[in-house]
Amino acid sequence: MAERERMQVRAGFTTQQLNMLCQYSYGIGRGDVKTRPGLHQFENPALDSYWVLRSRYCPENGFEGMIVARNLEDGPDYAHIAVVYAGTNLRDDPRHDVHAALTCFLPPLNGEPGQTQQAGILAKQALDLARRTTGTDRKVLFTGHSLGGGLALLQAVEHDLPARVFCAVDPWRVLDQEQRQRVACHYGDDKFLDYRLDNDRVTGTANLLLSGQADRSARVVWCGKGPGRFGHWLGDFDFDQGGEVLAETPTTLKAYQR
Repeated sequence: MAERERMQVRAGFTTQQLNMLCQYSYGIGRGDVKTRPGLHQFENPALDSYWVLRSRYCPENGFEGMIVARNLEDGPDYAHIAVVYAGTNLRDDPRHDVHAALTCFLPPLNGEPGQTQQAGILAKQALDLARRTTGTDRKVLFTGHSLGGGLALLQAVEHDLPARVFCAVDPWRVLDQEQRQRVACHYGDDKFLDYRLDNDRVTGTANLLLSGQADRSARVVWCGKGPGRFGHWLGDFDFDQGGEVLAETPTTLKAYQR
């Protein structure tokens, strides 16, 4: 096993903060406090605090997502907005989310109204907010876990913005030719990254069924073996003292500095 290297997101939030925000996103539908608009503390005090600028839930298809920003002394850090998408919510709404995993990423089913459309609406709101507050939308970051990671990749590729996702479902089959070329162009500079555990028994299998390969739409960053049986859970990742994921895969992130 390769020696783990320090991994940096360089896009406002650390990877540990992004991981926690992805965990919190699963509570949007049930109205968890940490997903409501306003200022919140991370459960780990060392991670500081964050702003939820907007949250979105669609009971018709189970979509859960939120727009967040780091907390600065004078308010939200609008220069580094992140869009967070929840994955398959087995606790609250598995029926809708399992259906979404198919309809989002398998043509022609992806054309029906559902989570893909909701993800696009939230992305547009984030981009509009960034432009209004900072004059540019080029520093918006997309993140998510599992199904939500696939939604994040889909939006990131469409808008040519960076994505840092965890155990993502691969949206390759619903990308058009231009979007696929964009993925290929950025493969070397790590614009689209998928953090994955060595013992993940879910992601690769699902992506093989969906796209014929396990890692087409993002470069996979292997992060060692997690303690869980399936290696698919956000809480199984390890981080260093600086809040960055412990990774085995070297990366190049010079273009996306905080």
